[in-house]
Parts: sequence; structure tokens; C-alpha cells
Amino acid sequence: MGFNWVKQQVEWFRYNPAPGVYDWGALDRIVEGANARGINVLFSVVKAPAWARPAEDTDQGPPADPNTYGTFMREMAARYKGRVRAYEIWNEQNLYYEWGGRGGKINAARYVQLLAVAYSNIKAVDPGAVVVSGALTPTGVNDGDIAIDDRAYLEQMYQAGLRNYCDAV
Repeated sequence: MGFNWVKQQVEWFRYNPAPGVYDWGALDRIVEGANARGINVLFSVVKAPAWARPAEDTDQGPPADPNTYGTFMREMAARYKGRVRAYEIWNEQNLYYEWGGRGGKINAARYVQLLAVAYSNIKAVDPGAVVVSGALTPTGVNDGDIAIDDRAYLEQMYQAGLRNYCDAV
């Protein structure tokens, strides 16, 4: 088909079922298969495990402590150094069911905190990896509960320091 990149969404909860416990098997096979065919891999890492999320979250959103995500990203980047070329830090974080549920939880500054921790942990073990900020979803809604408009959210991300913590948007 001629493509040379693949984006694989990684649901964090599937690969880190308990603190310090990792099951990389399925990801190993994806990386090995792509690398054998000369295809670059981008992992998009989302959905904190229940043990890391705030108890009140109704959806599989971010962790209560960004450092738990940072630890996972460090372990992942160390394992796949030189074999996974890029990491997208979350996805559609401007939409309630990607960010822990309703109740006004959507917050660009909190997202940038997560991004900053992930960036420093990835770069510490694989300085050549590309860190991509999470893709925003165009919602047309800007109520702070269900969604924040992608352009408004992007501006909020920049105001919170986005440019210091990613290689690509």
C-alpha cells in the first residue's frame, strides 16, 4: 500500500494491570511485525487502569497522579527504544468520555501536566523519540462538561505551556 507509519492505540489499563506489573506481549508482536516491514510505529497511549484513576471517574480517563502515567511511559519507551518512533500522549482529551467523565473535569492545564510528565520520562530513556500532544476532537461544543471546542482547548494548552512539552502537535 506504500504507507510507512502506523498509529496503534494503547489502552494503558491492558498492559499495566497493577502497579509495577506489565504485560507487553501483544505490543511486542505489533512492534516486531511493523519493524520487520520497515513501518514506523506511533503509540497513542490512553485509558488509565482503575488502580490509577480517581475513584469518582465514570470513564477510563487520566490517572489521579500524572506520575503513574509517567512511569508507564518511561517503562514503555525504555522497552521500545529505537523501535517505536513516536508517542501520542492521550487522545481527544477535550471530550468528557476520554477525560474521566462529566462534571466539568475537562481541563487543558491538567492535560499539559500529564504531557509534561510523559515528555520528561520518555526523553529520559529515548531522547530520539517524538512526543506528540494528544489529538483534539472537533466538537463544536464549548460547555466545559461534555466538551471544549478544539480551537479553544488548543489555545488553553498553549497558555499552559504546551510548546515546552512536545515535539509535534
